[in-house]
Amino acid sequence: MCYDGYLIHPLTGTTMRSLLQKTKSTIDTLRQRGHNVIQMLEHDFANLKKTESFQEFLLQHEIKDVFLPTPEIAAFQWTQSNDFITQDSSTNIFIAAFTTCHARLKLYSEIEKLNESVLYFDTDSIIYKSDGKNDPPLGNFLGEFTDELNGGIITSFVTGGPKNYAYKLLDGSEACKIRGFTLNFQNSLVLNYDSVKELVYSMDTTRSMTVIIPRKITRDKKKRKLKIKWRLKLIRWCTIKESSKRILILYLMVTSNRE
Repeated sequence: MCYDGYLIHPLTGTTMRSLLQKTKSTIDTLRQRGHNVIQMLEHDFANLKKTESFQEFLLQHEIKDVFLPTPEIAAFQWTQSNDFITQDSSTNIFIAAFTTCHARLKLYSEIEKLNESVLYFDTDSIIYKSDGKNDPPLGNFLGEFTDELNGGIITSFVTGGPKNYAYKLLDGSEACKIRGFTLNFQNSLVLNYDSVKELVYSMDTTRSMTVIIPRKITRDKKKRKLKIKWRLKLIRWCTIKESSKRILILYLMVTSNRE
């Protein structure tokens, strides 16, 4: 690529050298944020607009919005023009639906066998009390169960509801999984086996645990920008009345959100 570094760009009013440096900086920033950037010269883009593939894209898609952050960058928001998307030859919706349904039936079948030994189950996993005889057969193929603990044995388990549980293993290690929380080192000091067990056992609806997320990356859809915000979350008990039953579950609540 050859250019005069001191040549003034007609759109920006800056030198080509300054424009190149600014463009490189913008590209580096976008890539660091996980975006895929395709670099293309202006005359290449002009030629692309004349190609059949680009014209076909415009015919098959409805352009909803156009955003021009800089004279060199254009962002398009589009949807499919057709009512139905053409079926991909490499996928099969019927096999996918059958596999999902069969996996759920397999899960329910095993839960029925384990009966009262089941402590917790999710979409594709079961935590149960083993007596040495009720262990499901394991395998590595479709429709077979695998051991997620790689031979480990849970000695203590506590749950506060769907996707909210913690357990300790025989080797002394522990794990905690709570929906809506990223359990990094800082958060694990607040949310861990002992704290979850204490909260569940207390059955106190006024008690809560606070987790601060100092750098939460969010997307501003209107301005097409990524922002880093400070966020505070609480985890506490709440009561849900269902007919004559009273159910207690762990509840997640965002109480503060600022930039």
